[in-house]
This record gives sequence, structure tokens and C-alpha cells, in this order.
Amino acid sequence: MDRRIAEIFKLLSAGESRLHILQYASKKWKVERSTVDVLISRAREQLKELISHEKDAILEEYTLRLDDLYGKALKSKKFKVCADIAREKADRFLGRPVQKEEIRGEIQHNVFLADIWSNSEEVTDGIS
Repeated sequence: MDRRIAEIFKLLSAGESRLHILQYASKKWKVERSTVDVLISRAREQLKELISHEKDAILEEYTLRLDDLYGKALKSKKFKVCADIAREKADRFLGRPVQKEEIRGEIQHNVFLADIWSNSEEVTDGIS
């Protein structure tokens, strides 16, 4: 059965339709439609799990890149870029627009952005 699920997994990954998979499985394995539907369901579960793991890996890589950019911007004293990165991270993880006051509380690389803001007019330009 695992071999059959693996084959259906490949077909789903290739974008094949349910109808095509039904026809393929019926002809190759001589099984009923209900059996093929069970196999399709199990293959879809595996596909969802794989996609979930890939999504997590992509999100982790994205976060690491933002952290790296933040560190470089901070080192270069590009405080507006720091604020933009903090806003981007908060927006991504909170799933909503972030208010200026929320970003002020963000801590990255042991530096309070609130301290940066109080010492730089550049940062307050364009921040809503």
C-alpha cells in the first residue's frame, strides 16, 4: 500500500487530476474507486506535511536574512532601515500592520529602537 501511496504522491505532485489518478490506479491495480480515494487522501496528507516543513524552513531562512540585514543596517547607522526591518518582521509574524509604538519596543542585537528614535530625526521621517 505504501508503494501505491508513493505513486499517487508523485502524480499529485505533478499536478495530475483526481480523475486521471482514478483511471490510472483502477487500470494498474484493479482497485475500486473508494480504495483509490483513500490512497489519494493519504498521499495528500503526506504532501501537506511536506509543504508545511518547507514553509517552516523558508520562514526560518527569511527571518535569518532579516536579522542579518538589521545587524548590518544598525552597524552602518541606517536607523530608518532598522525600523523598516522591525516593522516587516512584526507585520509578518503578527499578520497585521504594526504601529510605531509597537516597533519602539522591538529589541534586536541588544539595542532598543526607542533609543535610536530619540536620537535620530531620519528615523521618524516616513514612519506612521
